[in-house]
Amino acid sequence: MICIRMPDSDLTIRSIDGQDFEIHRSIICFASAVIEGMLPRNLRSTTLFGNPIIQLPERGHVINTLIQFIYPTIPPKFTSLFNAAEVLEAVDCYEMYGVRAAIQDSLRLSQFPTTEPIALYILARNYRLDLVMSRVMKDFVSADFQRLPDNVLSSDIGRLRSDDYLRALSYARDRARKCLKILRDSKLHYKHICRCQTRAIEFDKSTGILHPKFQPTIQDYPCYAFLRFKTLAAEQLQREPIDFDIFKPSLRLSACEEEHYRCPDGLQNLMRNYSQYFTDLQRAVEAVGWEYPEGYKSQLYINLIKSPMDDDGEDFGL
Repeated sequence: MICIRMPDSDLTIRSIDGQDFEIHRSIICFASAVIEGMLPRNLRSTTLFGNPIIQLPERGHVINTLIQFIYPTIPPKFTSLFNAAEVLEAVDCYEMYGVRAAIQDSLRLSQFPTTEPIALYILARNYRLDLVMSRVMKDFVSADFQRLPDNVLSSDIGRLRSDDYLRALSYARDRARKCLKILRDSKLHYKHICRCQTRAIEFDKSTGILHPKFQPTIQDYPCYAFLRFKTLAAEQLQREPIDFDIFKPSLRLSACEEEHYRCPDGLQNLMRNYSQYFTDLQRAVEAVGWEYPEGYKSQLYINLIKSPMDDDGEDFGL
């Protein structure tokens, strides 16, 4: 690691392992009022560069990462979540709120949400990184906890608690319920009436159920294949609240193939005529993101049975 030495620096920070970093006092004080309070008014020059020196208890690689986040350069990328935890510990100690925001962005855009979702979730929980928690939520809930080694559930970063997974799973189910409501409330705006609708209208008129002068709309007599699609999609949302995909073509094909709901125009309707409906529906469902709302942080075991092992609030490995 190369120690940072800024030109025209006026302050030296020395790490616990003896590495010196030549920086600007005004910038470090702007980043941290805590460090500013640690500096006496009259600092003596104690380095070869003629700068006053202040020693911090962090190791050199932690201070080096902090300084890279503080200065307006390309933020560093974390090689491990343990390194991120070390830096976040220092950020909390010195109240570097701007650095905290930059670290959140760095972790959200990193590979860790997909490669190490459980460890990243624990890190986000421990250091209150709400944006990171939102980003990792889906991968965290989708993880197969029963097949994970113990060192993933309990590591140097922290330990997974029983309520962590239960809260997240409950939120995933609530999210699926929101998507289900969107599906059920969605309206089809398409004026053309297909053959199965025509048959249904003619039958109701012939039996006297429908007044001859009444002009029905597509909302009154939806396509059989369309109705079947909504039923299949609702079943999938309830069955797979996390990894559902109600927009894959195979689901629409299944809706067209069922004998009882077969419509001569069903395939064309679901694959082409109703394309705007599916576009609007997908946008509405995707808008229900994986944010982790404030209420779920204090709400325990929503719609789930609380484990007796957690009555004392202690951690345990699943």
